[in-house]
Order: sequence, then C-alpha cells, then structure tokens
Amino acid sequence: MSFTAGLVLSFQVYKALSDGVQPVAVKIFPTHATPQQHAEFQREVVLLKSCRDGNIVQFLGASQTEHQTLMITECVSVFRSESSIWLSCCCCS
Repeated sequence: MSFTAGLVLSFQVYKALSDGVQPVAVKIFPTHATPQQHAEFQREVVLLKSCRDGNIVQFLGASQTEHQTLMITECVSVFRSESSIWLSCCCCS
C-alpha cells in the first residue's frame, strides 16, 4: 500500500514476518528521497525509539543505506467499537 507523508514523500508499507513468526510492518522509503526527507526519517526513528506505550506501535528497527531506507514496526490490528471497523497497519502484502 502506498502512503504520502508530510514532506510529500511516498513510501510503501509491507507486511512481513520477523524470525518467520512475528508479523511486522516494513515501511520502505524511495531511493529518490532528498536530504531533508532523510533527516525527517531520522527524526521519526528517534521519536519512535523513545516511545514506549501500549497505544503506540512498537519500533523494532531501521536501516538507512545508500540504496535503501526502511523502518520496521510491530504489526497490529485494532477494533474500533464506536465504528465497528478493524484498522490495521498491516493491510498490505
């Protein structure tokens, strides 16, 4: 699934398995990102690393190389009782 972030940066999110068991969300940033967008990615990593709360997806890791930038978080599904819909950060394959 494609998303557009605040700095007009489109990225892909995929569902994957960590260690072949745990579902995770993998957010892959495009290779054409600007230095400012890479800085925004680094700020997001620092922020997520500092957040430890049951209401926030768990940050599991990140990788930023010359050829690929990605972030891995837990994959969660949430049921919103007021609207009777399931929300999921892992709606893609």
